[in-house]
Amino acid sequence: MMRLTILSICLILVTLGTKAQDAKLPVGKKVQVVQESKLTNSVNMMGTDMTTDINSTTYSTAEIKKVTDSSIVLTYTTTRIKGHFSMMGQDNSYDSNDSSSVSNPMVASQLKNINQPVTYTIINGKAQSEGKKEAEEEQSLAKMLDAGRESIVEGFFVPSKVKAKTEGFKWSSDEKSDDDATKQSSINTLSKTNATEIEVTANTTMTVKGKVKMMGMDVNQNLSGSRTTLSSYTNKTGLLSVSTQKIAMSGTVEVMGNNIPITLKGVITTTVQ
Repeated sequence: MMRLTILSICLILVTLGTKAQDAKLPVGKKVQVVQESKLTNSVNMMGTDMTTDINSTTYSTAEIKKVTDSSIVLTYTTTRIKGHFSMMGQDNSYDSNDSSSVSNPMVASQLKNINQPVTYTIINGKAQSEGKKEAEEEQSLAKMLDAGRESIVEGFFVPSKVKAKTEGFKWSSDEKSDDDATKQSSINTLSKTNATEIEVTANTTMTVKGKVKMMGMDVNQNLSGSRTTLSSYTNKTGLLSVSTQKIAMSGTVEVMGNNIPITLKGVITTTVQ
């Protein structure tokens, strides 16, 4: 069951983000980022329904290093991760400030990145990280977690497409992972614009398929679903102030030859200060 919990967290992290870039921020600007996620994961094991509630909070710091006409360079440092999950009547908690959490296999890969700054370059709304890659045996989980961070970084700035546009302006976007395992298609709308605030609503359909390795086990996933994202930006700086994502996915995961129906529902709130 813990492996399914890890899968649920990964799936939520891999499906984040509205791509953007139109910054007016000074070099050296630092912001604090708090991301709260609340997820309900329901599976059916041999005819028995089991539900896991997962709540987590991630604290991070971002610093603008360089701004040009074509790119933005910033560092992103996760400083703390905490959360708890309730499963089969049992509650389990973890906190990166607690040394005992380091041995928790559910969060060990995340905790090793605490206080390790990652440099991102954002070009045309797409973020690329600098530095050495994760080891091959850790790539599946780490890649999903990196996708979460990259999506947060890409969502920092108001989309350049909305510049000089009026409320109701729409545009579409499509994304897929290098291995075609994850695909997303979005309809984006400039839902509000005034002297102080710009608001963008994104309605996204997505699919997640293929094999990943978790805790040494092969897991085949076949899920589809939707995400509605409401992002509010400060007009003066173009910086994200708050983003709320509502996610719903369903399908199956295959673990050790067992095909397991699964339903995921979650709300993720990202606040930038």
